[in-house]
Amino acid sequence: MLFRSVEASGSVTARAAATLSAPATGTLASLRVEAGQRVTKGQVVAVIDAPDVEAREKAAARALDQADRGGGVSVGGTAGFTAARKRTDKQAQAALADARTAAAKITDPALRTALLKQVDAAQKQYSAASNAAGSALRSVQSGGASLGDAVGALSAAQKLQAQQAYDLASAAVDALTLK
Repeated sequence: MLFRSVEASGSVTARAAATLSAPATGTLASLRVEAGQRVTKGQVVAVIDAPDVEAREKAAARALDQADRGGGVSVGGTAGFTAARKRTDKQAQAALADARTAAAKITDPALRTALLKQVDAAQKQYSAASNAAGSALRSVQSGGASLGDAVGALSAAQKLQAQQAYDLASAAVDALTLK
């Protein structure tokens, strides 16, 4: 039996590679894989610590709790109602803009698209609630409804805005776990 030895140079490369990114800046809290380790779809690869995103989620949770307790609406006549509606609309637009910015930073196209669809749906729901509040105000001004009806509509809009802000902030925190 004759044995031959052949020397050759070569390289080993991954069958597929993926780039991961977090929806916000932060520090690497934990890396759960090692170089060269095989990973499966859905496996946690790393966790990012992003205090700003986590603080936003806590603030949204507090606002949701306050809205649930009825502490969000304070109006004095139709002028106060109008000011409260404008303030709520401004807060909602800021929360939606923050959510869009965070979603845009996600490199996974499917996840980014899903989050942007969630933001779009939240914006449509909030716009409908805000329009209902405006309609209630117009009804109060024409004598067709009580101020209590208008305040109730604004309260519902604020609760919806608080819930959506919390849901979007929570989704951003969830996205800090890279899979």
